[in-house]
Amino acid sequence: MITLVTVISSLGWALQGVALDSFETDTLIESETAYRFTPTNNDGYVVSQIDWPTLRPSSELQLYRNRGPIELGFSFPFYGESYTQIFPHGNGLAGFQDWFLLADILHEQSHSPVIIPAAVGIKPAAHASIGPADYSGIYTVESANHITIHWHDFVSQFDDSEAYSFRVRLDRSGVIDFIYDVIPDQSSPDIDIYNTVIFLSGISPGRTRTALSPISWLDGDGVKSARLQPLRQDFVEPLQVHLDAYFRPLAIALLLTAFIIVAVYPVLFLHMLILPLGRLMQAIEQVKKGRSTALKTVGRDEISQISETMNAMSVTLYELVDDLETKVEERASRIANLAWDNARLTERDRLSAELHDSVAQTLFASNLISDRIPDQITKSPDRAIENIERVKQLNQDALKEVRNLLEDLRPAAIAEDGLCTLLQKVADKFCTHASLTLEFHSGGNARLPEKVQMVFLRVLQECLHNIHKHAEATSVDIECDALETQAILIVRDNGKGFQTTKVSMGSFGLEIMRERLQSIAADLDINSVPGQGTTITVIWFGETHV
Repeated sequence: MITLVTVISSLGWALQGVALDSFETDTLIESETAYRFTPTNNDGYVVSQIDWPTLRPSSELQLYRNRGPIELGFSFPFYGESYTQIFPHGNGLAGFQDWFLLADILHEQSHSPVIIPAAVGIKPAAHASIGPADYSGIYTVESANHITIHWHDFVSQFDDSEAYSFRVRLDRSGVIDFIYDVIPDQSSPDIDIYNTVIFLSGISPGRTRTALSPISWLDGDGVKSARLQPLRQDFVEPLQVHLDAYFRPLAIALLLTAFIIVAVYPVLFLHMLILPLGRLMQAIEQVKKGRSTALKTVGRDEISQISETMNAMSVTLYELVDDLETKVEERASRIANLAWDNARLTERDRLSAELHDSVAQTLFASNLISDRIPDQITKSPDRAIENIERVKQLNQDALKEVRNLLEDLRPAAIAEDGLCTLLQKVADKFCTHASLTLEFHSGGNARLPEKVQMVFLRVLQECLHNIHKHAEATSVDIECDALETQAILIVRDNGKGFQTTKVSMGSFGLEIMRERLQSIAADLDINSVPGQGTTITVIWFGETHV
């Protein structure tokens, strides 16, 4: 669009010279010509060309020194009014009521009556170059019945080589003669500065006395005006009409271009910039939120190239994210397996210790007694029978210990009871054996996957073991709530507590509990204050592990 406007403007400048060169008009003022404005009975005028009168001898000329109006010496009738003085001006015009400036003529503000033999930008020359006077200026020739005002040897304000000399003769009868002695060859007026040549000539009663449009008086002999109608030859208007014929198509094209710019450019701006940028920003927001997106690209503009780069970045980013998630899942799986293996090894160590502390010692005592029985059978039968009973009792105790250990490792109810029922049985049995007061509160009692129930069981056993061994507590408060997809276990004691910031996570079996819970993606929270007991909370959400 901008290029089109620039082309049209450049074409206009190029055509300006052609239009000015091609302008021709026959209505030009020439040297040694004269025209008469004769008043009619209806306060109008008729124009005719007359013979050019020769210049007066210099002795008859009186220099006008611009000190006031010129007294006519008679009453001069002009458009139905009479005037006794006139105000000539150096720019080729004269008013009957006041001096006129060229600007008043340029802006058509001649409200009072005026005579304009030649409105042009002229100035007095330094010395007169043509007769009859020796100095350039405004001169007068007066008699009883007429007065002649002579603009003698003026030069153009724009070119000192162009000389102007012309006269206005006012007769007592109201006749006005425009006499042109020396006029430069008239070229076309400048479209920017009209007064480089004669741009206006004629007579007018003033805008306050008439609203009639002026008519041209150089169109031929016999031009006649209506009552109070100005006679004015405008040398600029034909040029304006001529230029209008050249530039009107360009102006229409420029207006159409401007309309297209105003009407179409916002739509193009919307679809080529605003909407693509909006889609690009939305895609960036989607990527920031972790969502994959693909932008549609049209063309090869900058926004399309950015969109293609964005698409490639999005694909690469999500490939990296997918690869990272896969590696994280693999690492989490390995960590879970290691945690589970570690928990199994820890459980094996605990079982070995318990077997050593209970079953192994019982069997060792039974073996010692059994070794003495053969000798006692012959020497002291009663003693031998007593030891046999003791061996029998020790073997029964060892068998009972083994069964308890097996029950602890895998209770029979783990696959039958709900989680809270299973945990309550274990807690009742342990607290009775350890002489701890138990408060057990349960909500939902869903039966969870066997692995989950086993982890909860082991965590409760570890908690009870730590309470009995380290906490010096007298009571235990347990809360259990199990649904199909989630479960919570809270174990509180009134023991001595500890500072969680100063105790390593491996102490009191806490690391074992954490590793077990990681295997089922459960969360562990430990809250303990010295002297105020300990609270352990286990939360499990089972969407991924059921």
